[in-house]
Amino acid sequence: CMDCGRPVHSGRRLAIVFRLAVLRGGRYLGRRSQLVSVRSRVELDGRWLRIVLDRPALRNALDRAAWRELGRAVDQRDTSVRVISIEGGTHFCAGADIHELRVHIHDREWMAENHEIVQRTQRSVFEAEVPTIAAIRGACFGGGLGIATACDLRLADDTARFALTPIRLGLLYSPSDTQRLVRAVGLALASDMLLTARELDANAAERSGLVQRRCAAGEIDSQLLMLAQQLAYGPRRALAGIKRTLQAVSAVPVDKSLDALAMEAFGGEEFAAGAAAFVGKRSADFG
Repeated sequence: CMDCGRPVHSGRRLAIVFRLAVLRGGRYLGRRSQLVSVRSRVELDGRWLRIVLDRPALRNALDRAAWRELGRAVDQRDTSVRVISIEGGTHFCAGADIHELRVHIHDREWMAENHEIVQRTQRSVFEAEVPTIAAIRGACFGGGLGIATACDLRLADDTARFALTPIRLGLLYSPSDTQRLVRAVGLALASDMLLTARELDANAAERSGLVQRRCAAGEIDSQLLMLAQQLAYGPRRALAGIKRTLQAVSAVPVDKSLDALAMEAFGGEEFAAGAAAFVGKRSADFG
């Protein structure tokens, strides 16, 4: 497996890993950068694209460059890929890099473009024709939970924790993220998570439907492999058709004006206060 270095027990292994780079089938796809920490490799005869978020110092909080690279890894996958998984290390993803957002807090053009990059990446995951799996350890917060709910299946071990914290920053969760959350857990729990930043452990997440599969700490790699094998060697067209059907029957039109409402929050005084409090590791005073 990727974390322990042991060989994967199936098929011809096509695995090339470069830290701070994105690869596909051994071909270099991304420019090396100290800002980019997304890596990927293919396994199971090239059928499984395994993407790893790798910014451990920030619990895999993603900056703008990393969001872009995640989207590219999904969009530029080889045609042989039949299943995609996204994972972290000790933590899945703590969301957006608030330190970066604070630097650009008064640049509305930058903020709008950044918002679109994040949304485009999550759409790429959600709309991928092949099944997608989020393998979750540790923190899965904010935009990280957005990535997870964009995946078809969510597998978590007992260390996983889930929360939506935009309210602590004086922000709104995006309409598309909110819609996927409501689909997963229902309106009542979604309201609690968004209005109060309620945190769920892995057991509560499984009971709510936010997580479909749960395993003990230390077992997630083996569980992920078994699930990836099942999907990688399953009927490709039928799986794609099921995905399209599920998305169609659960689709609800979203008022486009809600995107503008979410964007307005980034330029407001409440976000300025919330971001300063986050960086200062204190509670925000919203007045």
